[in-house]
Amino acid sequence: MKRNRFTIHTNVSSKPSPTEAGMPGGGGRLPMLSKGEILDSSLQSARRPFVFTLQKREKVKKRNNSERFCRSLDILIKFLSRRMRFKRNGSYTLNRKGKGKPNGKKAVVEEKKHYLEPEYTKVRVVDFDLKELVMLPSEIDLNEWLACNTTTFFNLINLQYSTISEFCTGETCPNMTAACSQIFSWEDEKRKKIKCTAPQYVDFVMSQIQKLVTDEEIFPTKYGKEFPNSFESLVKKICKFLFHVLAHIYWAHFKETVALDLLGHLNTLYAHFIVFVREFNLVDPKDTCIMDDLSEVLCTPPPPSAHNHVTER
Repeated sequence: MKRNRFTIHTNVSSKPSPTEAGMPGGGGRLPMLSKGEILDSSLQSARRPFVFTLQKREKVKKRNNSERFCRSLDILIKFLSRRMRFKRNGSYTLNRKGKGKPNGKKAVVEEKKHYLEPEYTKVRVVDFDLKELVMLPSEIDLNEWLACNTTTFFNLINLQYSTISEFCTGETCPNMTAACSQIFSWEDEKRKKIKCTAPQYVDFVMSQIQKLVTDEEIFPTKYGKEFPNSFESLVKKICKFLFHVLAHIYWAHFKETVALDLLGHLNTLYAHFIVFVREFNLVDPKDTCIMDDLSEVLCTPPPPSAHNHVTER
């Protein structure tokens, strides 16, 4: 007898139907599978080629990744072989495109400091020993002396900057620059740096100093009023900002100052200010080192015979 392909040869305890019992062979045939069992069997047989296809795809993918990695490695070796120069002892060095920096870029050439030329450094309003001018008189309180000089320097430096303020704009001075490629950034109350143009930076400086020197609690003007404990630290902060303004004038607006015939005033003001802050240690030398070359020239005491000799151009 021809059996169905989906019949299963197992011992079935169920009794044969009357029709099946009368069939030749005495035992009858086994029951047929249900539709669900037939479908499951069909899916199992159909899943085999699908599993084989996935395995084949995985092998192809791995082979492609391996080939791609080999190509990348080959490109890297060729690139390094062009950039490296092997020596006889087996070591190697990178070939450099340029003579300046390892990345081949040319070294930044700093602009010449014209204010250091002798024809400009000798221009003063008056020549005398500024050390004697800034020394603390014996009968004056130190805080009173610092307050008086700080207020005076604020007014003079503000006036000096106002002479070239029309040349200091956001277009001409997008950054608060100074010598040695120095760029000053303003810090807000949260000590967060703010990128601003040079005129904006100077405006921040002058506005804050104006607010401090006019505060009766910080710069008292009435007799018997005490200075705050933080007075000296505030003076140091003010002097640091004023130095930034002077450094920017020399670096970015020196030509305009010379053209306006105000170089003698600028040199004298700068020398007076530097001698004052050095006398009372009001500015960290690290903050003024970018102008040390000019400071040494302008702050050197003149010969005794040259005292009170006017050299204004």
